[in-house]
Amino acid sequence: SQILMLLKSNMLPIKNLVKQYYQRCAPIIAYPLMKTALDSLPQTIGGPDTADVQGSCLRMFENSSQRLIVHQSMAIEEYYLGITGLNMRWEVIGNILILAAVTLLDIPDTRQLDSDQSQDSSGLCLLGKLLSAADRCKKLCSKEDGNELTICFYYNYCILATLRHDDSGVNLCPLENVSDANQHLVRELWSNVSDLATVIYSGGYNLDPKDGSPLFLRQLRRRCFAATFFVDKTVATFLKRPPLIQSRYCDLTPPFDFDEDEMAKDDFFIGPTAQPVDQNGWAMDRGKLRPITFIRFRFILAIIREQALEVVLTIDKQNLAEQAAFVFPLGYMNISNFLLVAFYRKQRPHGMLAQLPCITARLYGT
Repeated sequence: SQILMLLKSNMLPIKNLVKQYYQRCAPIIAYPLMKTALDSLPQTIGGPDTADVQGSCLRMFENSSQRLIVHQSMAIEEYYLGITGLNMRWEVIGNILILAAVTLLDIPDTRQLDSDQSQDSSGLCLLGKLLSAADRCKKLCSKEDGNELTICFYYNYCILATLRHDDSGVNLCPLENVSDANQHLVRELWSNVSDLATVIYSGGYNLDPKDGSPLFLRQLRRRCFAATFFVDKTVATFLKRPPLIQSRYCDLTPPFDFDEDEMAKDDFFIGPTAQPVDQNGWAMDRGKLRPITFIRFRFILAIIREQALEVVLTIDKQNLAEQAAFVFPLGYMNISNFLLVAFYRKQRPHGMLAQLPCITARLYGT
């Protein structure tokens, strides 16, 4: 109930922080789903009395203990309503808290907030409470059956864990340069990715779903896997350790270059007369660079990065130059394809395209 009380007393600033996150990042959760969750928070939390909040808390435990029921003809609105409002689950609440905390950590000018509660007007005060609540949500999610939103939670938690340690003045560095005092941070980072990999494998999200789910939900799972695959390879590169999610056991089909709400339309299908794609699978519509575009691009590069890791980390150093000569040009080729797509769509300069240098730098650790 303390988590819901935190949301209740800081609903306006938390909503604003999450909205700021969506204005500048390529999130794993599509905005229509997050907006539905944010708009339904008053209904989720209930009345003004503590007893109402406690009742809402018990209802959320009951919701989270039940598996999500989906069917092939399910509409996207039905799916959203099934995990928000009175059907809210802890993994959805956890994602909201994490994204608000990430915004506070990553955007300096959000440290002073407009709030209905004077004691929480400081961003630093709210940040401490959000971090504590996120940790509690992680314990709650670890006791549940994994689903798409659980994967999103663990993915976002990995991002949060990296930012919070950097914000506290601890500079993470390659494993061989880590001091004894910072070893626990490396173990925590590896543990978070391990939790993420566990949910992926235990739920079978490493494979293309064959359960008759609607297209938008199958693509949400592909989106979750693609983002997880990227984080796994990034952390493996950083720590110079073998990745936990290996492509030989996975379906490496990238998600479509369309968002879930687009794919939920009755007239949606991939083809020359409706939603044309180029030879590399990129959508050909002008003027639109979606968040999923970046997730898809990162995923393709992560596949190449895994091949590079095999070259770098292998014990057998024979033919190393030949292997490297084969792998590394693939990265440059895919970057070229992506840049052609990005500039072809004529994205406005202050949109996500403006973040391209920063994103590319993060991908390659420069």
